[in-house]
Amino acid sequence: YIFPRVKDTGLTSKEFSELMIKEAKVVMVPGNAFGKAGEGYVRISYATAYEKLEEAMDRMERVLKERKLV
Repeated sequence: YIFPRVKDTGLTSKEFSELMIKEAKVVMVPGNAFGKAGEGYVRISYATAYEKLEEAMDRMERVLKERKLV
């Protein structure tokens, strides 16, 4: 798993996760599911083929840019 920081987007962990599930079709777990200190982070599994990871990251990047969150 990776646990990237998403605080700079201005979204909560839950909001970020829901946005990515809805718009990028990428599933992740909000960091606050792992306790208070996890807020501002999300957990993403990378246990899949490299090509699928690359596609998922591209979709996430597109959503972040469209929403002007980066």
